[in-house]
Amino acid sequence: MAGDMGRNLGQSLLAKTREKLQRLPLWRQALLALVLTGMVTVAGVILAAHLAERRLGREVIKISKAGEPLVYADLRSERTGAGTGEDAALYYIEAIRKIRPADLEGLMKSNVFYRLNMVSLPADKFPGELREKVGQNLTKAEPVLAMLDKGAQLPLSEFDIGVLRGKQILKDRLDSVQGAVFLSSLRTLDLIRTANAEKATESVVTTLRLIRAFDTFPTTMVQGRKMICVRLVCSDIQLLLIFCHPLDKQLERLQSLLDEAFRSDSLERTLLAERVYQLEVGRNLFTRTITSRFLSPDVPSLPERLATPKFTWHRMRICAGAARFLRDMAWFIKNSRLPWPGPLNEIKDASSTPSKGASGLILSVVPLTRLIAETLVTTECVKTVVAIERYRREEKVLPDRLEDICPRYIQAIPLDPFTGRAVLYTHDDKSYRVYSAAKIRIDDVNSIIPESGASSAGELSQEN
Repeated sequence: MAGDMGRNLGQSLLAKTREKLQRLPLWRQALLALVLTGMVTVAGVILAAHLAERRLGREVIKISKAGEPLVYADLRSERTGAGTGEDAALYYIEAIRKIRPADLEGLMKSNVFYRLNMVSLPADKFPGELREKVGQNLTKAEPVLAMLDKGAQLPLSEFDIGVLRGKQILKDRLDSVQGAVFLSSLRTLDLIRTANAEKATESVVTTLRLIRAFDTFPTTMVQGRKMICVRLVCSDIQLLLIFCHPLDKQLERLQSLLDEAFRSDSLERTLLAERVYQLEVGRNLFTRTITSRFLSPDVPSLPERLATPKFTWHRMRICAGAARFLRDMAWFIKNSRLPWPGPLNEIKDASSTPSKGASGLILSVVPLTRLIAETLVTTECVKTVVAIERYRREEKVLPDRLEDICPRYIQAIPLDPFTGRAVLYTHDDKSYRVYSAAKIRIDDVNSIIPESGASSAGELSQEN
């Protein structure tokens, strides 16, 4: 009985309300409908923004559960420095302070011009004016080079490359570090020209050790600079082997440092570092719960950090994009761990098959993967060349096949990231080639090292 009375009362009130509404003018009915529609829309946007924030937070939780880096400190776990006692960073920082970012262009031009003259001209035809000018510059730079040499003898546990201080500071420091690499390389070339094998090899060691500075926070921008420097020092080693006769212990040392200079997991480490950087850029998008639980509280205020969106609609859109970025980045990182050429194949396929997880991110990851593979194969070929030189100097003949240099001169035959198989090797009585099936995956010369004293410009070509 009570229930029937309640239903009757509710129906009566509803009928009266409808009657009142029907008595309202048409414009008031339209206005009321617009107000109700607006309220529903605002409520929907607020709900959608909340859900977008939740999705973004879940992506961070997934990263944490996978045990992958979320903060800057987690990327430093693989540092080789002991963190106690004297550190190479003290000398590197002092050295790069003396190299202005504006000096980089001049150092690069001098290095390239000097290198081209060494390769293309006989020793007695080398331009005296160039030799004198470079000699004067190297004399002025002796204090800087001395600090780089000292740093090369020490572990490196810390080096602020400037990633979390803004793009301008990062660019300036990258220019200075790269300038120091080109300066050290220029000294190497000058020592090679005078056939000073021992000091030239020590100079190459200094350059290789300096490259460690790029590893402290290897985002895509930093990794791009590092790859330029790694290829430069690989070219220096080739010239060293052609024009000089380093001791076996020195060659063994170069092999070990090349192993450290550029590793097969460079793609994975770069993507992990880039994700940490982007998390800091978008820190303001996360809820306080996510920030306090997963992100570092003491990170400096990055100039490029996103400001908190003023409107809920904008926040929802940016949060959704950030969640998509983290989702796609997780896919790329997963595939970066595949044995080579897996990353090349999968990431290339993603560019033509959007359903595999490709987004705007693919525009930067595809060329990055390619460049890392090319730098890796260059490093592997040069390591193999050094091992072959050690074999030839002891056995007085070239190895018939690469298996002959294992495991005494090299632990295992390096793999070509473009094929997943061993790098290629051919030889005749006087010279040999170590090369890769790169780009279009056909035999394409990567390194050519002739017998000592038989070099020419063509024999130094690198066509990746």
